[in-house]
Amino acid sequence: PIPLTPSASNANSAIAAIVAAIAALLTSPARSQAGNSRGGTDGKARSHAVAALNWLQRYRPAATATNLGQVRGYLEAFYHCCQLEQWALAAALLEVPLPTPTAAELHHQLGTWGYQSERIELYQALLGKLPLNQEAGWLDGLGHAYHSLGQYELAQAICDRYSAVAATLAEPVCQMRHQGLLGIICHGRGHYADAIAHHQQRLALGQAWNHAEETMNAWGDLGIAHYSLGEYGTAQTCHEQQLDLSRQVGDRVQTGLALGSLGHVYAAQGQWPLAADAYEQHLALARAIGDRRGECGALGGLGNVYKHRRDWPQARTHYEAALTLAREMGDRRSEGTLLNNLASVHSATGASDTAYELGLQCLAIAQATQNRGAEAQALHTLGLILQTGQVYEGALECLAAALDTFEELGDANGQGSALFNLGHIYLALDDPESAQRCWLYSLAVFIEMNLPDRLPPILKNLQWLLSYQVPEALMNTDLSRPAVEQILAVPLTEITDNFGSEIHAIILQKLLEKD
Repeated sequence: PIPLTPSASNANSAIAAIVAAIAALLTSPARSQAGNSRGGTDGKARSHAVAALNWLQRYRPAATATNLGQVRGYLEAFYHCCQLEQWALAAALLEVPLPTPTAAELHHQLGTWGYQSERIELYQALLGKLPLNQEAGWLDGLGHAYHSLGQYELAQAICDRYSAVAATLAEPVCQMRHQGLLGIICHGRGHYADAIAHHQQRLALGQAWNHAEETMNAWGDLGIAHYSLGEYGTAQTCHEQQLDLSRQVGDRVQTGLALGSLGHVYAAQGQWPLAADAYEQHLALARAIGDRRGECGALGGLGNVYKHRRDWPQARTHYEAALTLAREMGDRRSEGTLLNNLASVHSATGASDTAYELGLQCLAIAQATQNRGAEAQALHTLGLILQTGQVYEGALECLAAALDTFEELGDANGQGSALFNLGHIYLALDDPESAQRCWLYSLAVFIEMNLPDRLPPILKNLQWLLSYQVPEALMNTDLSRPAVEQILAVPLTEITDNFGSEIHAIILQKLLEKD
């Protein structure tokens, strides 16, 4: 746990004001007289006021208390203020700036620690009890908490209420945050283009009003959406902007998120040393500020690095540590991703049954949370596991379903990967023509994405197939361009129609190059 410093002046000043207001309830003539009636309504009110004061003034957490235990006094006092129907005082408790490294308000810090269910209870207690400007803040927090738990339908229901409040207030920051919440819900459901539209609106408002924090958040969420579409260059630009702004405003949580996101972008582009460095920085920062969500993400990212290095024990160790955190926080989205990654590790180390079971668990979570992107990834992993076990028909079914979903979502990287692996399945099923077509399309996708490190294995497979179709290749001579164009006439025509003549020309050039 991150220790709280009792002498922190900002927290002490805020608590002192709340204590004084609660004490005033006890000393008012009406309360004093009514409080003498044991068992009556006002007697109960007096008991709640005294209890709130005791929790705020006398509670001392144990040295070994969890993060939640550290702030239990505030949370118990909140409950008693709600029983008193002192909604403004209850809200003030949630807004107490904690003496943590980030000096975040209590309700935000609970989110950083991963206590989403607790946040939901707190926000729900205040809905409809305070002015609209405060209501907007609780709705925003509630929507983000549901989103973090992968409960997108509930998040959308809250966002619908938030929409009416934002329209009534017509206040810029409220409008920016509402657009941001809409964007991350769309992203969670796999509607990446819609997510980008919302984040661009938020970004435009943030820049127009010179609001650094909202601009920073918009850049971050925009980068995540572009990453999901395989637009890595754009994503990198967005996260670099997020990182710069986070350092300017001193937001260490956002600095960590930016580093983690850049790690994902570097990894997707094959820049693994840069990815490892970004994840290590994120992990160190997350642990320093008690950001459990950030720590979970950084551990998962480092697991990816070790998986790429084929260091299976280290990959498994990092994924399992991250999975423990995800489950403790109730973060279903991260839990599903980590189960999927663990499935691939177990498959690579020969534990096919365990791998398949983990893959099914990942798929169930994705379907339960209506996360289409995660569902496609789970199907893709299950297909690879079945391929390893030579269950080719089952593998074909899973990979074809994954490809359909990737295409529906516009996930180019997913499409390229699924097509590449489908090629191997078709070859195993003695259908080299379909294998060749899949590999050509996979090649076109990765050329269009400008990911040169993904091309060599595809080219090797295609050239190997061509060696059985072009007689010259069997005599160790260069592949003939006319012969290749003749053999690949139909699929290359389709590629020209779908990707353009430039991609067609690059594919021919690559196929005819010597090793």
